[in-house]
Amino acid sequence: MLAKRFKLPIGEFPKRSQLVFRGQLLTIKKAPNQLEHPRVGVLVSKRINPKASTRNSLKRTIYDTLKEKLPVLPTALDLLVVVEAPIIEIDLKTKQMLSQDLDRGLGTLSTK
Repeated sequence: MLAKRFKLPIGEFPKRSQLVFRGQLLTIKKAPNQLEHPRVGVLVSKRINPKASTRNSLKRTIYDTLKEKLPVLPTALDLLVVVEAPIIEIDLKTKQMLSQDLDRGLGTLSTK
């Protein structure tokens, strides 16, 4: 589980932010912050899946993947991961696709 200080409350993310990556399943946006560490927020709307348990499971999956990538993220940056595509079931294939999209998105982040 990702430590609380690295989690970004969704309401604090600025409306004007820069789009970093748009993949098949998710979008990553970034905004600068005044802290010495990055913060990450995950947004999964009810449109993605009406079941709260599935949405929370998606968030946990994304947070676990981001926890591994935290040391390579630039400091003083807020990231918002928005799940875009409807996901009916969370299986191994879905988790792999999410992980691939996150890897590609964070790869574009490090090159900018």
